[in-house]
Amino acid sequence: MYKRITLFAALATMFLLSATAFGQGTTGNISGTVTDPNGAVVPGATVKVTNTSTNQSRESSAGGDGAFAFQALPPGRYKVDVTAANFAAYTVEADVNITQTTSIDAKLSVSGVGGDVTVDYEATVIQPESSQQGR
Repeated sequence: MYKRITLFAALATMFLLSATAFGQGTTGNISGTVTDPNGAVVPGATVKVTNTSTNQSRESSAGGDGAFAFQALPPGRYKVDVTAANFAAYTVEADVNITQTTSIDAKLSVSGVGGDVTVDYEATVIQPESSQQGR
């Protein structure tokens, strides 16, 4: 009877340890928030992560709360590019470790808007030679 309990305990322990080993995973995550210089979120910003060793990339958009997340990334060094209309591009490199989430808070700076600005106006009709008002 004692041998059966010992055998059962040994099998149960091996089962639990093997389940723990498989549950640890081999990937990591990158997540963060995109904000402007005032700290307001920038929804819809494009976020691209590129593994610098393999050159494989993924692209996503920040949600309405400015948040983004990339899950199940192989461990390694990643380049993170964030772009949004009317903002300068933001680039940073980060390490992804197994079972960890790397947090990146991208603070975008305002970009100068290029192009021509045309202002149309009509001059007021005045009579510089007289101080009389016309009706």
